[in-house]
Amino acid sequence: MQSPLQILFIDDHIGLLEGISSILKTKDSSLQFFLASNTESAQRIFKAKGSISLIVADLNIDGEDGIKAISILRKIREVPCIIYSMYSDLFHVKAALAANVQGYVSKKSSTEELLRTIHTVAEGRSFYCTETMKT
Repeated sequence: MQSPLQILFIDDHIGLLEGISSILKTKDSSLQFFLASNTESAQRIFKAKGSISLIVADLNIDGEDGIKAISILRKIREVPCIIYSMYSDLFHVKAALAANVQGYVSKKSSTEELLRTIHTVAEGRSFYCTETMKT
């Protein structure tokens, strides 16, 4: 049996967190999600669950900067990160690249593309979705 890929998913929209994680788990049962709606809860979960090996975060988390949240979490432990955001413009994509984020997925993308990004980044490669490549 394959060990689950443990993912910390951070977004201030709880319904989105629950819905997307549920859809992704249906498509791939090897995924296990830990959900956080702000940076503080993300820190608590990340410290408590040392087996989390990937972070998926929105750029705007309840008024907080998602890239800053990733930076805070990476001070605890270095893991690959994916931005999952409604923004897919050049400014935001460049900011993610500058922060050494390995993946970027627009919320306009399909769940299949998000799933492909998760697996690609978990394998140690980078993946920026089709929507971001248009910028």
